[in-house]
Amino acid sequence: DVDEFLTYAREENLEATVIATVTEDPRMVMTWNGDEIVNLSREFLASNGASKHQTVHVEAQQGYETPWGEGTLAERMNKMVTDLNVASNKGLSERFDSTIGAGTVLMPFGGKRQLTPNMAMVAKLPVFGETTTVSAMAWGFNPYIMSKNQFTGAYLSVVESLAKLVAAGFEHEKAYLSFQEYFEKLRDEPERWGKPAAAVLGALMAQVDLGAGAIGGKDSMSGSFEDLDVPPTLISFAVAVGNMKRATSPEFKGADHRIVRIAPRYLADGLTPDKDALLEVFSVIEELTDFHDALAVSTPGYGATAEALFKMT
Repeated sequence: DVDEFLTYAREENLEATVIATVTEDPRMVMTWNGDEIVNLSREFLASNGASKHQTVHVEAQQGYETPWGEGTLAERMNKMVTDLNVASNKGLSERFDSTIGAGTVLMPFGGKRQLTPNMAMVAKLPVFGETTTVSAMAWGFNPYIMSKNQFTGAYLSVVESLAKLVAAGFEHEKAYLSFQEYFEKLRDEPERWGKPAAAVLGALMAQVDLGAGAIGGKDSMSGSFEDLDVPPTLISFAVAVGNMKRATSPEFKGADHRIVRIAPRYLADGLTPDKDALLEVFSVIEELTDFHDALAVSTPGYGATAEALFKMT
């Protein structure tokens, strides 16, 4: 099997090296220049070292209100579209190449003037010959909600990343997640430990509710400098594989097309969607994109439905 595997690796121009052999003896043995330098039992490795305990206190979670909630409709819309989180970041995006490999299916920006940001990265898998199989990746995170409510913020990070994948023409049931976590230095303060604890629990509940598992991630608890702390951060990246023919972009395709808003029920906090209602919405959108009945699909983010409409236009 080893020789066959190495042959396949060479065909793909990949370097492969045998670094270990699995034996029946439950010990990990490492040698260097013929000398045995490590010999540990599997039982010891499974113990993960000495147990540690930490007191955690999750403080009362706060509500979140948008910064453009007051004023006339025109004033609120003006505040929203001039918010740096809503305004175009095309200039920054153009500093990164999206065409390497000629596999890009959805460019970062679509539409006649290429001003509508796409919901997800979609690209063909790098195989010999032609293929219609593509991978997609989307992210979800709102630092303002996370700062007020780490549990709900992390939950919504998962929801947003999956919703973007569905909007781009992919199935939520085939998605996997990866989390990027970044928090302040926790020290030995229960209140600080409560922030990542609440966030991880919120993300876990979202995974259970929506049937999507996180198979990897990265965390850092060093986001402090003197008296400055980073906002509580849990970014969800959702990844899926699908068919190129189902890929859907958010820009409007023409005049006289009907615009439909499909929204789930929400819980009492006004932020968290009811899980059953959300899964039903996902199924409806997936059916629409599968039969090409939806020409353009977007999902609300920081600026809610109004932002989505502005950017789809």
